[in-house]
Amino acid sequence: METSEELRQVAIRFFETLRDGDEEAVRNRVSRQPGFERFGTDPDEVWHDGEVVSRLWVQQMRELGGGYPWRLIDEVYALSEGTVGWAGGRTEIEAPVDGSVEYRFTCVLHLEHSEWKIVQWHSSVPTSNEEHGFFLTKSVDEIAEAVSEARPDLSPPRRRTGRSRSRSPISRTRMRLNAFLGDRRWLEVLRAHNDVVNERHHR
Repeated sequence: METSEELRQVAIRFFETLRDGDEEAVRNRVSRQPGFERFGTDPDEVWHDGEVVSRLWVQQMRELGGGYPWRLIDEVYALSEGTVGWAGGRTEIEAPVDGSVEYRFTCVLHLEHSEWKIVQWHSSVPTSNEEHGFFLTKSVDEIAEAVSEARPDLSPPRRRTGRSRSRSPISRTRMRLNAFLGDRRWLEVLRAHNDVVNERHHR
């Protein structure tokens, strides 16, 4: 794989094509080969036919007043390997109800008769994992923070002074896990942990 300035420019021009409502350019950029697919932001926007998609894109541009009301807010990236390439970027789109909304797109392109054609397009409007009940790590910084919090305190114990000591990082981590997993699942995790420790100890 290598970065491709050519593909980056192709992706930017297609983005501008959709923005400017250039119907002929949209029709020409979409592949008609079997295997095409497009996933839009709406649950019903799932298509697997390039001819159908090019018509739908044109229709949507007309309904939006002649093009998608969006602008790039991040560098478009693009890579290629042989006759296949992919690109993606982040945009803002002016929505009638919500105002400015972030919109992400990725696409896969295939070289057909010396011309890059879109064979897959995916777009999404980001929502928080927590909204759907998934408390997932989202960055390397969060991993580093979790590791530093879980590091045991190896300093010698201090004499009691009658004042309560704050909970150790391990205790805080266990409390968070317990709260997230619930008592039953937390016990299962503890049992699995103990099984691993016992197995290694008796080797």
